[in-house]
Amino acid sequence: MSNYLYPLLFVLMLVQCNDLDPKPRQAPFEKTFTLVKGSEITLTDEDTKEELKVKLEQVYDSRCPTGTMCFTMGNATVILSASNEQEQVKDINLCIGACHPEPVRSKHTIPLQVGTRKYTITLNDVIPYPKAENNDTAKTVEMTVTRSF
Repeated sequence: MSNYLYPLLFVLMLVQCNDLDPKPRQAPFEKTFTLVKGSEITLTDEDTKEELKVKLEQVYDSRCPTGTMCFTMGNATVILSASNEQEQVKDINLCIGACHPEPVRSKHTIPLQVGTRKYTITLNDVIPYPKAENNDTAKTVEMTVTRSF
């Protein structure tokens, strides 16, 4: 019996190890996607084969937690990097909430140029919204990138 058990366990371990290396995430331009800190997505255009890689480098969330009283509403800031075959752009900053000196905003859209290509990148949301009782939850960033012609 044990002669069959060890090879079976070995095969199961190999199959399990293959699942540990996830395939790169892809999405088309103009479609909303989510990222967590350290994750990357490749945005593609099937017709032109154009690709843009976007990586979430950091998330800072100082928004006033629900159920509390704050002097300011705070903000959520994300730092991204983007790259294509021409160039890599680092330290792309987007902010929602009270992002001084700008007015309070629920979304943040900026133009972005990577090499000769132009894009519009929008931070739609940082979720979950902070709560007073548990503010250690990993943040997910919801974004959209469109191509500008």
